Amino acid sequence: MTFFILGNHTSLAVAELATAIGKEKDYSMLSNHILLLEEPAENLSYLQNNLAGIVKSGSIIAELPTWNDEQLQDLVLSGLCDVQTESKINFGISLYNFSEKSLPKDLQKQAERLGLSVKKELRKNGQSVRYVSSKEPDLSSVILIENNVLTSGAEFVIIRTKSGFLFGQTETVQNYKAWSERDFGRPARDAKNGMLPPKLARTMINLAGTNLSETTLLDPFCGSGTVLMEAALMGTKNILGSDISEKAIEDTKINTDWIESNLLETSSNTTLFVSPAQNLHEHVKKPVDLIVAETYLGPPRKGNESHQSIKHVGEDLVELNREAFTELFDLLKKGGKAVIAFPVFLTKEEEIHLPLKPLLEAIGFTIAQTLPATAPAIQSEQTEAGGFLYERKGQLVAREILVLEK
Repeated sequence: MTFFILGNHTSLAVAELATAIGKEKDYSMLSNHILLLEEPAENLSYLQNNLAGIVKSGSIIAELPTWNDEQLQDLVLSGLCDVQTESKINFGISLYNFSEKSLPKDLQKQAERLGLSVKKELRKNGQSVRYVSSKEPDLSSVILIENNVLTSGAEFVIIRTKSGFLFGQTETVQNYKAWSERDFGRPARDAKNGMLPPKLARTMINLAGTNLSETTLLDPFCGSGTVLMEAALMGTKNILGSDISEKAIEDTKINTDWIESNLLETSSNTTLFVSPAQNLHEHVKKPVDLIVAETYLGPPRKGNESHQSIKHVGEDLVELNREAFTELFDLLKKGGKAVIAFPVFLTKEEEIHLPLKPLLEAIGFTIAQTLPATAPAIQSEQTEAGGFLYERKGQLVAREILVLEK
């Protein structure tokens, strides 16, 4: 059995993973950001490096009906026997709760005692060892990487279920440094106008399920170039970026050059131009395979806008999108896909969505079903239009992600 610890946007993460490894698998064992697959998953390192929604993953080694200190200690010691290091062994234990009930308060203390007991046992044999712990029940990717747990030791995962406990060992963990560098370390940032997070851009590209080495990708609202940067890192054959703002194209050029200089072995085939989406046919002469973009999210909000003023903004955006996506539909190949982030306006009372489904279907698009049928509904909520809500705490504007087909 394989376990995946997923990010905060569980539905998006499941859809991304299912697109990568196949929707025909059984995704029914999903709860509390934990996904269990009965069969071993291949290429976990590849999946971790290429997908944005996986926090960590690994293999389930044993199942216990109850918490048993002696059995768990033997399992941890057995896992550490294979560690190859000339220095100190670093190991940790993470607790997760698959059951709907909350974790018992004393369970973290039991895990702490287990870790200290293993440490004591190893020291008896003259082994230099460090038990890495946290105030939280589970160890974050930051803690695991900063303490070299996977490179000079191991992390063990204990998942509490309705019928007992699953014991596993982590094989991969999300590289938080790389994501942070591309988000906050890029040379051209424009936080005032909003920026698509690299993780979301990567997820959106993956949701298309396209062979990128043979794909021409277009971002018609490229902003500072987040989608284009991720597309380049993923080996996309041809990359086209456009924006109505000259400054946005300048920022994109700076950022894509930075990616090529620092993170790519060969240069990407990227072409940029300034153009409103409605006039893209003047620049894009051949149909494209894939469109990935975030549309205009509307003027910056302060939080005190009336419902009526938000409604007017939404009406204006609907008309803008009607013109833009009529043009984009014509530019997309038959059978091509578009993965788009649209704005959702958040108030204390409600989420205000644009009427996207009738708008896009009238143009000719079909909204694709990207979640596997076996994913439990309670863990895989989608918007009324058939998309995913991407929301960060404290935001006034969220994003609705839709996968469209021509």
